[in-house]
Amino acid sequence: MDSIDGMLIHSVVESPPEYKEGLEGFLRDISEKVKPKHRLVGCIRVVFSFVIDIEGNVRNMCYSDNVEITKEAIEEISNWAAGRSGGVNVPVRMYISMYVKFG
Repeated sequence: MDSIDGMLIHSVVESPPEYKEGLEGFLRDISEKVKPKHRLVGCIRVVFSFVIDIEGNVRNMCYSDNVEITKEAIEEISNWAAGRSGGVNVPVRMYISMYVKFG
């Protein structure tokens, strides 16, 4: 089982993490921060996996190998309300797939 800071990482919770500006806001913000590794033009599918910790921070971000994102950019999108289960904040693994237009 996956854990972070000694706590089990959940994939299903009573109250999932929520980005400060909702899912649409997250998709907009992250699409502005990812950069292609090579000269790419057109829409590229990008898959993200990350953990929202009990304080609402993005941790352990993984993403498709055709793009890059800086550590500073990841910190800028660490504005989530933590997921909750059993009335307490718990770490939650998120998977988000999206298309990003380059060029």
